[in-house]
Amino acid sequence: MAVASWALWALGAMASYATNNFLLGAIGETAKDKADANISAIFIVWLVAGLCGAFALARHVSKEKSMPALDGTRKTPAILAAIGVLIAGAMFSLSLALATDPASAGPITAMLPLNSLIVASLSWKIFGESLGVQQLLGMCIAIAGPVCMALADMSGNALLGLMFGAFTACVFGFSNFLRKWVAKSRGCNNQSILIYLLVIMGVCAAICIVFCLLIGRGLKGLDTFWLVVYAIVSGLLWTSGTLCFQYALAGLAGPASAIANTNSVGVLLLDVIFFHPTLQPLKLVGMSLCVTGCAVLSLAKPKAPTAPADLEARDSMATSLQKPSEAYDYPQARDAMITPSQKPSEARFS
Repeated sequence: MAVASWALWALGAMASYATNNFLLGAIGETAKDKADANISAIFIVWLVAGLCGAFALARHVSKEKSMPALDGTRKTPAILAAIGVLIAGAMFSLSLALATDPASAGPITAMLPLNSLIVASLSWKIFGESLGVQQLLGMCIAIAGPVCMALADMSGNALLGLMFGAFTACVFGFSNFLRKWVAKSRGCNNQSILIYLLVIMGVCAAICIVFCLLIGRGLKGLDTFWLVVYAIVSGLLWTSGTLCFQYALAGLAGPASAIANTNSVGVLLLDVIFFHPTLQPLKLVGMSLCVTGCAVLSLAKPKAPTAPADLEARDSMATSLQKPSEAYDYPQARDAMITPSQKPSEARFS
């Protein structure tokens, strides 16, 4: 059974985000000041993404002698800027919350996968993107996996963590939907959207880093060479994941978001390989649900269109391609074949 192209892009995003999050976690584990190191690492991730976007922009301009095409309106660049700020704000607030209250990591991250439900709901409402039973089942399974894994670490102020996680999930869900909306409604290609988003992330990084330098904080926490290297590689992986996810959104946005959100299973596998943590049964259950949900979504058949829609599409196409007189006026077509040398009466009764 063939795997849909959007699902392959979503799996690529999941793998990139998993490795990116693992490296950010490794920075927190090895740094002396974990909270400050995680926040500084986020700035480096944005900066690397911005540099990648600037390189892609310069390459496009030198090759095409023009800026990447949008839809020609003033609103689209503003919308892309808003999407970039939303993504940056959600990432920063999430890192800040985890840094100030690490004990709430479980309840916060348990809510994040729910952003795929927001994307699926908005895609259904705006674009009529309906899902089949198998796809809905796969989404539910894929969402339940990260939730189980996060709830295995439930501690601290659970209520506050759940509220903050729900807010962050809403921001991620809305920004992810806007990325699909710009591509589908505004007619912008994915490459242009990605370039502008990465450049906007770089601008956010520059503003934050300059501010930190002015107040004397600098990139506090990244006090060794290898921590900086980890942050740079993490930025490259985040950029790769963002590229894959942008192309995945061209397919079924809700299921694509659900697959990308199962990156926690990749983080857990890398943790097992390098840090050898004790695995709780609920985490193993969550890992199994993630794998099962991804498999169901990747192999699910697209929902077949209904018969009335098929008939309407076929009739509409027939009407647009041919006039009624050309299709059904057989006497007129027969008369058109009469040669000039023939009289009408001779042609009709010969």
